[in-house]
Amino acid sequence: MPQFDTLLVGHVPSDPPELALVLGAAGALCGLRADGQAMPGASHPGAPSLRAIAGELGWHVDAVRRGVRHALAVGAMTNDAGQLSVVPEALAARWELHRQRLRLDRTDRERSLRASALLLLGLIRGQLDQHGQLRLGVP
Repeated sequence: MPQFDTLLVGHVPSDPPELALVLGAAGALCGLRADGQAMPGASHPGAPSLRAIAGELGWHVDAVRRGVRHALAVGAMTNDAGQLSVVPEALAARWELHRQRLRLDRTDRERSLRASALLLLGLIRGQLDQHGQLRLGVP
């Protein structure tokens, strides 16, 4: 069962879908916002487990493990003696890509969609403005 109502994260198009999704969930569990800053009032529970990340995304632990491997390979996460943590600068760099922002609501994640489908849904929701209009392209 997801702990957060909404997950926000940026995506680098050359990265596999699992990486952005796992990074967003792990970052939130570490008390980080999508821009890499600390969440106001968030307790720092320590390193997120694979099971906790899987619970946020509605995935099996093996799918999360693949995403963590990708994140470790590109330096977006670290593993210090089995303790996973998110590199805040990696979140910040991805968040700067305005047209690659993901927004995933609790109901989206509870559907247990595959990574590519969840990424596409998150990209579309991430481009909706405050009026619910899809803002792709130049105004």
